[in-house]
Amino acid sequence: MHNLEKSISKLKEGYNWNDLKLFLAVARANGLSGAAGLTGVSAPTLGRRMNALEKRFGVALFERRQNGYRLTAKGQALFERTEGVELAVASIDRWHAGTDVARTVSIAAGTWTSAYLAKHVGALRGPNDEFKISFLASEAQVDIGRRAADIGIRNRRPEERWLARRKMATVAFAAYRSSGDRPDSSGWIGLSGARRQTPSARWLADRHAADIDVRADTPQCAMTLAKAGAGRVVLPCFVGDVEPDLQRCSDPITELQHDQWLVTHHEQRHERTIRRVMTRIADLIERDRLLFAGQRQ
Repeated sequence: MHNLEKSISKLKEGYNWNDLKLFLAVARANGLSGAAGLTGVSAPTLGRRMNALEKRFGVALFERRQNGYRLTAKGQALFERTEGVELAVASIDRWHAGTDVARTVSIAAGTWTSAYLAKHVGALRGPNDEFKISFLASEAQVDIGRRAADIGIRNRRPEERWLARRKMATVAFAAYRSSGDRPDSSGWIGLSGARRQTPSARWLADRHAADIDVRADTPQCAMTLAKAGAGRVVLPCFVGDVEPDLQRCSDPITELQHDQWLVTHHEQRHERTIRRVMTRIADLIERDRLLFAGQRQ
């Protein structure tokens, strides 16, 4: 709190908050081009504003490199203090707008992770919680930086500096078929349309394209087809292993295994409601850690 009070005091002495917000954007984007996309301010203008800020503070805030901007030690110290002020300002804005207590928390995740969270929604929101939840199920990466969602769950480590991140479970995949299917069934069920670009769909196309007998445009439809005995389907183990009408018919597929990351925007990571929901998601997935890793059939 002491650092936050000092930061606010400095702002009151005349520091330009708009320049400091641009400084945060440049630091998080590791350069001017990425920050221009975040802020709508041109890269040349951002460069001039950063030069002026360094002149005002009398220290170098960035190391200019060919591959972007990197914070110096002084720049990192300013970054941490300015983030504290940013959080305080955002809290005041929410209070003024009347959204600090009751709000909707949007959670963006892939199809199967969204279905898992929806199945366990009672662990995320209780009857006495004064917030709502909105699920955004999509295989496409939702832009947390532009506030397309409050919380995201991703299948690879995020690189964006403006994202707060937390590593969660390891996710395993395997092949499944109907529990009443013949053991020698050799056909596969693939995906169609935009879904063909998911890692599991590409893996299947690379190795078994000639053996795909039927396709579906959603993962849920593909699983239904597998239950009906139409062939084998690739699923996350946390989905396939709890379906009584399916049986696993392969070892975990090493190439598809990945870590799961829980992310939110840096500005929101200390917001009470966001932090509460993120903690509950992490606790829920930790409880089922072995299921996600394919170790609890």
